[in-house]
Amino acid sequence: RIYAENPTKDFLPVIGKVWHHRPPAEPNTEGSDIRVDTGIEAGKDITVYYDPMVSKLIVKDQTREKCRQKLVTALKAYQIDVPSNIPFLIECAEHDVFKTAGAINTGFLDEYGSDINLNYGDELGTLEQAICAFVVALTIENRVGPIARARSPWSNQGSWRAGGPGGRIRRVLEPEQDEKNSHTKKITCISNHDGSFDIAVATNEGSEETIKLSGTLESNNLQVIVNDIKRKSFTATTIEDIENGKIKVNVWSSVDKDSETVHSFQMSLNHPLPTSSSNRIVNSYSESSSGTHALKAPMPGKVTRINSEGGDNVNENEIVLVIEAMKMEHSIPAPMTGKLEVNCSVGDVVNESDVLAFVTVDEEKENTASMLDKEDVSSMP
Repeated sequence: RIYAENPTKDFLPVIGKVWHHRPPAEPNTEGSDIRVDTGIEAGKDITVYYDPMVSKLIVKDQTREKCRQKLVTALKAYQIDVPSNIPFLIECAEHDVFKTAGAINTGFLDEYGSDINLNYGDELGTLEQAICAFVVALTIENRVGPIARARSPWSNQGSWRAGGPGGRIRRVLEPEQDEKNSHTKKITCISNHDGSFDIAVATNEGSEETIKLSGTLESNNLQVIVNDIKRKSFTATTIEDIENGKIKVNVWSSVDKDSETVHSFQMSLNHPLPTSSSNRIVNSYSESSSGTHALKAPMPGKVTRINSEGGDNVNENEIVLVIEAMKMEHSIPAPMTGKLEVNCSVGDVVNESDVLAFVTVDEEKENTASMLDKEDVSSMP
């Protein structure tokens, strides 16, 4: 069963519009060794009101091992641009115990769950990061779709300008940071006169690796030439959220024996184009206000209960509000003791990472407590 849920976040369900959905077989048809039963199409929404199941994937073959291999291949070929349990299912199907006939039972995850890697995608390789940056560069320069093939400076769609190398455009892209990828470095894209890009990706060793990428993106078909030598084919989609200043790239490689790239990878980046003024105000307040912590929605859902009013004092770990999604309730505790400012209402439908409330430290109480602590220390023999 394919679910719209995030295994890296304790399998929290995901809602939102599905912009790209390409199963490994024609949906809801029989007569093939691979069958997909689904009611989800591109353009439809996954809502908080129903179970987050996207589809059922069924495969058949002459032996169990052939069937397992076909299942893994089908899962790797399955394309959907919302977080799903597909990578988790692949990990399970490729586990040695799962491969052994008769060895698996309902306690498989209890016993071998620690073997399943839930950290896939936390840190992409240099080439994967460069490909995502290349897709963003093509998108923001409006170079998606049919392009002129003539060898003329007037038909060239690169971002090169008169003045030689000095006229090349340098654009710095910032991957979106969260608790898992706060170490992510910036990616620098420098345009060339032929429409290609020199993309510099920082490595963990503190240096930079530069890869030259050229190619086209048309109807989600991404053709890439790496360093003027190797040609690669992908399916790629972008989801732009101008209001919140984000752009997400989803990439699926061809299911073959390509050893340099994984079957799919994603990256969310801060949008290089200006965001709305309201978004800048919220970001500035939540990030730079001293002693203020933002309570963000851990998942999309509906606010069903707010236990405290704005201006109330709350204690650390006190349940401030409750979100409901997919018939489950999720409590949001206060991260610290302080004064509460509510940024939502009961009945609001919120997205993941929406700011629901703020908790601000009571500086007067904190200073008093600090002084008392100092007095206690000074009075000690």
